[in-house]
Amino acid sequence: MDKLRHSSQNTTPFGGLNFINSLLKQSNVHSYIDRTLGFRNYRAKYAYSDIILSLLKNSLCNGEFVSDLKHLKEQIAQNMKVV
Repeated sequence: MDKLRHSSQNTTPFGGLNFINSLLKQSNVHSYIDRTLGFRNYRAKYAYSDIILSLLKNSLCNGEFVSDLKHLKEQIAQNMKVV
C-alpha cells in the first residue's frame, strides 16, 4: 500500500530537474564544458556551461524558445537544491 505524506513545500511539474541537476553536478559537466569551450571574459555574467545547461533544462521541459527560460527559472528557482 502506498503511503501519503503531507508537505508544506510547493510541488511543481519541474521537480524531476532536481535529479538531473544533481547528476550533472556530480559528474562535473560544468567544468568539462568550460574547459572544452574556454572561459569567457571576466566581465561576462554567465559561463558557457551556464548557457548550455540552461538550454538543456529548457528542452527537457519542452521549452521551445529561449524566452521560455525566464518562465522556467521562475518556476524552479526555489526548488533547485545546491549540491
